[in-house]
Amino acid sequence: MEKVISLFSLREKFDDLNVDSIGKDFILLEKNLFKSTADYPFKIDVTAVIICIEGTIECSINLKPVKAVSPCFLVLLPDQILEHKFRSDNLLLLWVLLI
Repeated sequence: MEKVISLFSLREKFDDLNVDSIGKDFILLEKNLFKSTADYPFKIDVTAVIICIEGTIECSINLKPVKAVSPCFLVLLPDQILEHKFRSDNLLLLWVLLI
């Protein structure tokens, strides 16, 4: 089956999450929200800063390969295409979302 790019709406998921936030504009997460969509490329609908505290992650952003090795950070903008390829067992990410 071919991979299909879908929209991953964090705005909809926000109401179901127990997270630290400033209003509904600035959200801080320590867990991976995208596990369920890791097999398919998807677009996000928010700005996200992903801080890689420990480990390695390989992905593609707008179909360009990216390898992030801690310590580092990635910035994702709305409507960018993200696809997970690999994550190390010791991966620790901190997500800052601007809704």
